[in-house]
Amino acid sequence: MADPDLCPWTDFEGRPIRHGDRLVHPSGQTLTAVRLIGHDNPGDAWRAVYDEDPQNVSRLCLQIGDKGMAVLQTPGIRAPQ
Repeated sequence: MADPDLCPWTDFEGRPIRHGDRLVHPSGQTLTAVRLIGHDNPGDAWRAVYDEDPQNVSRLCLQIGDKGMAVLQTPGIRAPQ
């Protein structure tokens, strides 16, 4: 069974991303990876919530590619299985 908290993409350096993980852009801007419930499309389900403006929410896939280059900063807190 697939892990629903594991993102289908890796960070810019190839490390796995999970719900609640914190990432950082080369600029120093930080974000939290969040999986929204109720979306079948991973592009819709996985979002980036920015620390300095929590209302600034973007698709995670746009933040970890060649343009955003976000990398894993610290793993998030995992819910007990």
